[in-house]
Amino acid sequence: MRFSILIAIYNAAHTLPTTLEALRQQTYGDFEAICIDDASTDDSAAIVEDYAARDARFRLLRLRENSGQAVARNAGLEVATGDYVTMLDSDDWYAPDTLERMARALAAHPECEVGVMRLLMCYADSAAEGGWRAELYPEPCPIGQVITGKEAFRLSLDWTLHGLYFVRLALHRQYPYDTSCRLYADDNTTHIHYLHAASVLLTDAPYYYRQHAGSMTGRFSLRTFDRLGAEISLLRQLEREAAAGRIGSPEECRAVFRQYERRRWLNVVDAYWQWYQHRGELSPSEAEQIHRSIRTALHTIRPCRLPWGLRLKPGYMPLRPYALFRLTENLYFWLRTVLRG
Repeated sequence: MRFSILIAIYNAAHTLPTTLEALRQQTYGDFEAICIDDASTDDSAAIVEDYAARDARFRLLRLRENSGQAVARNAGLEVATGDYVTMLDSDDWYAPDTLERMARALAAHPECEVGVMRLLMCYADSAAEGGWRAELYPEPCPIGQVITGKEAFRLSLDWTLHGLYFVRLALHRQYPYDTSCRLYADDNTTHIHYLHAASVLLTDAPYYYRQHAGSMTGRFSLRTFDRLGAEISLLRQLEREAAAGRIGSPEECRAVFRQYERRRWLNVVDAYWQWYQHRGELSPSEAEQIHRSIRTALHTIRPCRLPWGLRLKPGYMPLRPYALFRLTENLYFWLRTVLRG
């Protein structure tokens, strides 16, 4: 069994050696590490070239211009040759036997198109061994359990089931990464892969997910509002899947859209809170860009899909037009800030 590991890289010279060295030291050797340099301006490409010169399992692809993780990973996907493919972020790492555990688990369940990894959230901690404290992401099912793809899809909609997994190359090629936004595209791809997989296996193969303020999803940035656009893109995909009868019965479809709409609406309100907290740091053009993203997302929300308890909750009422929504949100967040002192 051969694995293809897609590593999208952009200015990751300070973390990349840890990621690549953990791969080089794997106890299971039948893999290819396809490293896609997304027009880095640091020494990232040189680091990969050094590994590739010493180990034929490492390969460097270089993009001419910075295009984002989804485009980079799709470039790697086009040349992948493994039976199963996965993504590995350039600041994360595997345990020495991660690939061995995954290979053993999938060999025991050849019917499974997806093998989910065991996710450990890693926080810098000088008092912990190795300088990192690892917290296990809650498992929705026992390790070794096989669930249907539709069940995995439903669990992933609110991230009860996370999105770090190995998937058959043919399935991934059929559904490559969504390129509608620079961030969060892998979220959309995860949901679609789970939906179309016949069966999904939960494995004990560890994935160490670095948590730090410098990560793209861990700090305030205009790019964090890409989430709203990505979720609209997935909504359209799910509508097409439902129309084709691939989500389930009408009752199952309604349950899925209610669940997803609740998640989207909470993210719209959270996005406005992010703007409210940082509004003094933004230029007029940046503020307008954020409001455009929130306004667009607001007008795609279908309130009838939201639970009544949420629709009537102060600060969470899906009011239109956008000016009315802004008025009520400003009042709500002002009161919340005052009351919390």
